[in-house]
Amino acid sequence: MINYETIENRPWNSYINSITSIKINDGITSIGKNSFTNMISVENITIGQDVITIGDEAIEGMISLININVDILLGTAEAEVPIFFNIFSYFSA
Repeated sequence: MINYETIENRPWNSYINSITSIKINDGITSIGKNSFTNMISVENITIGQDVITIGDEAIEGMISLININVDILLGTAEAEVPIFFNIFSYFSA
């Protein structure tokens, strides 16, 4: 998945308030920068086992998120920043 310098450049940006679930299928190896930033209606994310790179702020600002399914093989994934930091701060508030 490519990086998006701004969230306005994402092809799905006009649907961000109606998307409630995201599934990154097996075969996808990266989640690009800002791919799903501030998608406030998303409640569920599934990340397939082939994802090895997650870009900066890729899944930041999802205030409705209640479930993350990660099939990433341990020891193979890397992130450009602490990707779950802002998500988990909502859960602990």
